[in-house]
Amino acid sequence: MEKKIEKEIEKKIKGTLVWTDWNAFAIMWLFKRLASKQWWTNEEIKKVLDRAREGDYSHLVQTIDSYFKD
Repeated sequence: MEKKIEKEIEKKIKGTLVWTDWNAFAIMWLFKRLASKQWWTNEEIKKVLDRAREGDYSHLVQTIDSYFKD
């Protein structure tokens, strides 16, 4: 059963998260890099990454992926 991720921040990142065979640090690095290039504040980025780290790898991927535009 997939858990719905509640989002505090309503922004979306233009781009695609491709996580096949990526480790958690690479996914977080990509998110941080793209978010900062698209004018997200450090506080917004930190909130997303903190929430992503609250669970396991699947939770991290789901959380970060929820901030990318479809």
